[in-house]
Amino acid sequence: MSEQFGNNQSVVVENRPGAGGGIGASYVLGAKPDGYTLHFANSGVLALPVMLKAYADFNPVEAFTPISLLAYTPYVILVPANSPTKNLREFIAMAQARPAPLTYSTAGNGSSGHLAAVLLALTAGIRLQHVPYKGSSPALTDVMGGQVQINFSTIVTAMPYAQSGRLQFLAVTSPQRAQVLPAVPTIAESGLPKYEALGWYVLMVRAGTPAPILARIHGGIVGALKDAAVRERLIKDGAEVVGNTPDEAARFLKAEIARWGAVVKSAGIKPE
Repeated sequence: MSEQFGNNQSVVVENRPGAGGGIGASYVLGAKPDGYTLHFANSGVLALPVMLKAYADFNPVEAFTPISLLAYTPYVILVPANSPTKNLREFIAMAQARPAPLTYSTAGNGSSGHLAAVLLALTAGIRLQHVPYKGSSPALTDVMGGQVQINFSTIVTAMPYAQSGRLQFLAVTSPQRAQVLPAVPTIAESGLPKYEALGWYVLMVRAGTPAPILARIHGGIVGALKDAAVRERLIKDGAEVVGNTPDEAARFLKAEIARWGAVVKSAGIKPE
């Protein structure tokens, strides 16, 4: 990205975790709207907290201007290696046949995996019991141990467990098969054509940043996403590269919030 801006412009990544992404967002809002401080946000720290009203002091969708949707990532549905279900159709049939709901683990209440599982239950007409954990690692550990029956995770997190034979993939949640998992079917291919759940990454700046600055940053970002090494790394981690316009990114964000907001309302999900 430094090369795209020229003049040996350095890019410094500064992690500011906490408060569901609110600390990092607040830091960017405290900087001048001059394009030198950017907000790298994903669905878990931007759209979901907006829907769950986790931000008390500001609405990040109104406080920021999107530059580009960088990439999206499907989730994978995982079951223990010794699970009796070998595909999603079999899992849904098992869930429909049991009087008690099957359990699923996630990285926490209101997480992307939580909402993806809720959407599956609503779409398939099955009952699933949420078992939230403090992080993805313990959530996956208990799936491997058989304490819970299913998990929704990112590809990059789940891949080592599947490659070692401790977990198996049932499906990916994107409209198309993931490039890094061409043998794993989509949920749509598994009998639920209206299902789609994506994690995504968007680059933003403070609202009020001048248009010429937005245009320059956008050009640098799109140029970086065309780099073969960058694309290869993103695809290896399970992502699908996008790099769209600011207007397209804004429309995408608005649509995602509306779509998942309906899921939150239907399921009665509340922030912890």
